[in-house]
Amino acid sequence: MFWQWYKPNQGRRVRLTATVTVAVLGTLAALEAYTLLVGFGTHVRLAVPLVALAGIVGVGVYLLNWPRVADFLIEAESELAKVSWPNRQQVLGSTGTVLVLVLLLAVYLVGMDLVVDVFLRWVLKLYQ
Repeated sequence: MFWQWYKPNQGRRVRLTATVTVAVLGTLAALEAYTLLVGFGTHVRLAVPLVALAGIVGVGVYLLNWPRVADFLIEAESELAKVSWPNRQQVLGSTGTVLVLVLLLAVYLVGMDLVVDVFLRWVLKLYQ
């Protein structure tokens, strides 16, 4: 057979996610190529991005099937299955803590900026 998946029953979710990511990035590249080919004819504006999209997705899927890459993705998925993920209450508590600390840091930095600004204006006024 011409094409065969390497370890087809392992790491399906992560490989599917990686394939979709490659397809989305290829689509964005094709859209960018389409916008860059404004001065060309309609056939060229459509053909070049579509060929590029097919090439990017084809190469991406081919590379995702390489044994080293596929084994890495399979191992990453199995390691992520072992992680104990926080529950909703823990996530909300941690998020609240981070937001409060970021707000306090922002207030502190704005205050220090104002203090330094006033100080520098005072020093510059002395030497004028």
